[in-house]
Amino acid sequence: SRYEISMDTYCKTLHIEALTMADMVKKSIYPSVLAYMTTVADSIRLKEAISDQVPHESESELLGSLAALSDSLMKKCKALEAALASAEKSEDIKVEAIYYRFSRRCRRCARWPTNSRPSPPRTTGRSRPTPTSSTASTEQNTTNTADPQRVGCFFAASILEWIDDHYGRKGESAMKLLLICDRADISEKLTSVLAAWAETQPEKTARVYTASSSVEGRTLAQEHDCDVILLYSPLEGALGDEPAVQLSRLTGASVIVITPEKVAEQMREKLAGKGVLLATTPLRKHEFFSTLTAGVVLSKRTRGLQEENERLRAKLSEQKTVEHAKLLLVECLKLSEEQAHKYIEREAMELRESRVEVARRIISTYQS
Repeated sequence: SRYEISMDTYCKTLHIEALTMADMVKKSIYPSVLAYMTTVADSIRLKEAISDQVPHESESELLGSLAALSDSLMKKCKALEAALASAEKSEDIKVEAIYYRFSRRCRRCARWPTNSRPSPPRTTGRSRPTPTSSTASTEQNTTNTADPQRVGCFFAASILEWIDDHYGRKGESAMKLLLICDRADISEKLTSVLAAWAETQPEKTARVYTASSSVEGRTLAQEHDCDVILLYSPLEGALGDEPAVQLSRLTGASVIVITPEKVAEQMREKLAGKGVLLATTPLRKHEFFSTLTAGVVLSKRTRGLQEENERLRAKLSEQKTVEHAKLLLVECLKLSEEQAHKYIEREAMELRESRVEVARRIISTYQS
């Protein structure tokens, strides 16, 4: 999955950088320090040979400082190599990633007792409602929990659990459903139906959020980025077609309106061409499950198109920035278009930056 690929890339990047650092220390930095220490020591011996009256306290102090620092450098280099060897022994990619991230115990952890566990980090300061999950998603995922001592930091244990809950193997594929219904009894029944539907899906899990009003539903839909929104009609004394259309426009989720069969035709006319699916009560299990599945597929395709659209917009914006920078170089430095292009390419290569970063710096320099 993308989650595991990202973890693996993160681990390999840090591993290569650490090996490069150790290699630089042993082959470049430490030999250079030794050579400089030899020069300082020769200077001290030369002064002593000339006369005992020639002072060399500063050289002696510098030599002692260099010796202590170089010795500390090599000890830490060996510790780094030992840590890298220990990280390679891990078979779980998440444990290895946490090891790299928290291989040194942070100051916060040093104040915690060994039997305490910190609260998982939150992405925002607002309190989030607790979702009602299907049976499969409420099971505790304990197979991949790492020993805090193994990863080197007690804070890492809570980070690992939080990753599992939000971005882990289960959270990664868990579908997010939002049910908007102002009747508690019907909401409870529909939640159990959704849990049963989730068991028929390949992911075997779904997070079901519930709201009792259209305003609360709109907030939850934007906060949790739901895949499918189900709106039970009537809602707040009205058919509920307007909230359904608004949710369809504001979010990338598929919206399904569940309405009584006697008003289904009226609702169908109001929702025609709005991109909202319709299900009628009493619910027929096979038909309702098919509508839900179609909603999930539609939501995924819509999100894919939105992501592609955003990617193309960003690429177009970057291209406009680069072209603007070229125009400024032509006007201000009297370069040709080809020379301006080569200048930006050369700067990007030499500074190891992207073309758009170089272009933005050129614009900030010459545009006034």
